[in-house]
Amino acid sequence: MQSPRLEEVDLSSNGLHYPDCMRVCAALMRCPALVSLDLSCNLLRHHCAHDIANLLAQCTQLENLNLSDNCLGDAGAVVLASVLASCRHLATLRLAHNCIYQRGALGLARGVRLSPALRRLDLAHNRIDRAGTQALLCAALYSRSGLQRMNLEGNCTPEFLAGG
Repeated sequence: MQSPRLEEVDLSSNGLHYPDCMRVCAALMRCPALVSLDLSCNLLRHHCAHDIANLLAQCTQLENLNLSDNCLGDAGAVVLASVLASCRHLATLRLAHNCIYQRGALGLARGVRLSPALRRLDLAHNRIDRAGTQALLCAALYSRSGLQRMNLEGNCTPEFLAGG
């Protein structure tokens, strides 16, 4: 049974973890009109990224995805980045406070460059270093979608800011 009218789902701050995420994503795949999904402030780890990536492939109308304040890490960021090129409508991706380091940032940079729709990317308060920051900035400049806003607040080390 599909729910053709459900457009927005907010499951933030519910203490969801892997088994919950798997069930939620499976259920939401039956919502083709889903435009906005908020899974922020849960207990999602990198295992959940595969289910979320599959959801992105099924819910082709999804425009806004908020995964902030979880712990997807580099592995989760790389998985999500791998599907950005096929997300025709995903305009906003929020990944603030997700324990993302250089490897995740480099993966996301590749995804940002290829994304056809991404306009806003929030990566605030992760642990992205100089190489990751530079890759993301370069990807933003050459993105297919014309990325308009990228938040990297709270990532750069003092050495990066000092040019060292």
